[in-house]
Amino acid sequence: MNPTIIPIFPLNVVLFPGIPLPLHIFEERYKEMIHHCIETNAEFGVVLYEKSRVSQVGCSAIVQELLEEYEDGQMDILTEGIRRFHIERIIDEKSYLQAEVKFLPAAKSMPENKLLQKNAYLFLRKIMRFTDPQLNSELFRDADTLQLSHLIAASGGFSLDEKQRFLEMDDVPERLELMMADKKSVMERVRLHQLIKNAEFMEGNFSRN
Repeated sequence: MNPTIIPIFPLNVVLFPGIPLPLHIFEERYKEMIHHCIETNAEFGVVLYEKSRVSQVGCSAIVQELLEEYEDGQMDILTEGIRRFHIERIIDEKSYLQAEVKFLPAAKSMPENKLLQKNAYLFLRKIMRFTDPQLNSELFRDADTLQLSHLIAASGGFSLDEKQRFLEMDDVPERLELMMADKKSVMERVRLHQLIKNAEFMEGNFSRN
């Protein structure tokens, strides 16, 4: 694929394709960026920014809904991950960062391993009892291993470094095997993450730019 230029949004988060990400936009440069993306229906790149370092592999996102725009221009938006990319070159010409990126092929999940798919689904169902108890896990019974790997990775049971490693992995079975190597530890972190998330929700917090 030929390189493409997209806006870049460095965040303390790892986004995966198909996963929703609510954001609160308050910095002027990102207000400008998001308005541009809404007006042109353009993707922007979410990359992990941690320890003063921007990761080279990220996930593009699109604004699904402008939930609220305040008098001072701040916004609450709902975005969704679209596809993985690799940063080829940073472009610093606007108020916000841009990058020349190469979109990566979808991670390899074929031929589908039925046993692995079943085990991944059962693990996701267990996770969802804590994260989304009202959501019917049966909706994901027939999900392929690629989609299941994204849902499990986004559950809160992994560190940012682990999530970034998963995002960069091209082999889906290998990714899932690694995710499920220590299910007990993952579940403990899911429970803790959900307690923190519930406390933040009570305060009305979104992921902030």
